Amino acid sequence: MFDLITNVIKKPRGSNYPGGFKALLRKPLHLLAFGFGSGLSPFAPGTVGSGLSLLLYLFMSPLPLWVFAVLTLLAAVAGITICNATARDLGEKDPGGIVWDEIAGMWLALLPLHYLLRQGEISLVHDWYLLPVAFFVFRGLDISKLWPVSWGEQQKGGVGIMLDDLIAGIMTGVFIYSMAFVAMDINQWI
Repeated sequence: MFDLITNVIKKPRGSNYPGGFKALLRKPLHLLAFGFGSGLSPFAPGTVGSGLSLLLYLFMSPLPLWVFAVLTLLAAVAGITICNATARDLGEKDPGGIVWDEIAGMWLALLPLHYLLRQGEISLVHDWYLLPVAFFVFRGLDISKLWPVSWGEQQKGGVGIMLDDLIAGIMTGVFIYSMAFVAMDINQWI
């Protein structure tokens, strides 16, 4: 156990971008892939990238459902090219600092929640707890790589980088949507 901890401390997964943040700014695709720099985190860059996506969602929550859905779809589809190009340039299969997949996956997880929010079924003021639950469920699925998330990761190139997180996002979205309905039923009886 101690060796595992010291290896993580000695070789952080996220800080492997040559030249750091200044160099990242010179390559727009890499800047996106590294989640505007959040992937440079020396510890748990995927978690930091997922946290960034949650923060960005707070600013996007007033958007109409169709706009958020289109942005999520664009992030997912463009992510294949963004992540593939960056991984290829860095010479790695799936560099730990690439967190665009977490951002798109997390937005996909929040899509059902956004639907309920826009329908007036929930409110971020009263049902705020759904956001951290979505975050932790998503991260748990992404880290544990349970099937079918593990199958997505086995795909090649940008598809493999993106697909595991998109599958984790779908699974999280289904869970959160179900949880929100249970909460709404409980609130009707109180």
